[in-house]
Parts: sequence; C-alpha cells; structure tokens
Amino acid sequence: MTEQRLIDMQLDAVTKTKIAEITGQDKLNAAIGYLAGWNMSLPHATISGGVFDGNPELLATYRSGKNVSDCYVIGAVWHGDHFGFHS
Repeated sequence: MTEQRLIDMQLDAVTKTKIAEITGQDKLNAAIGYLAGWNMSLPHATISGGVFDGNPELLATYRSGKNVSDCYVIGAVWHGDHFGFHS
C-alpha cells in the first residue's frame, strides 16, 4: 500500500455543477471519495468526468508512475439514483 496518493482532479466548476444537478451533491461527493480512496497500492489517480447524453459519468485512472501502460481504470456510471462502479 502506498503511503500517499497524488490525486489530479480534472473537473471544472461548470462540469461538476452539471453533474451535481443530476445526481445531488452528496452522491457526487461520495463517488469522488470512493474513487479517490480506491486501491491505495497505486500512488497516482486522475479523476475526470462529464455529462454525456444526459448521463453523468466519472472516470478514474490509477497509475504507479508516468508509464501510461501501467494503469487501471474505473468508471462511475449514474444509474438514475446511484453511481455504479465498473472497471
């Protein structure tokens, strides 16, 4: 397990607000928290997202370093009343 994680949050205020208007702020915050803390064996995480055809999604990419081939990705997909997490 890594002792610390660098999280690169790539959500601008407009996008974050659009997502929260659909999901509610608490569920968005919970999803971001889950993605930020998932699998602490990888020290770098990038979280991005958007609203696509009316559907909010978040995407988290975890890496051990700068090598992009050494990564793992999880998507948080909105299911109408909750986020589901899929890798």
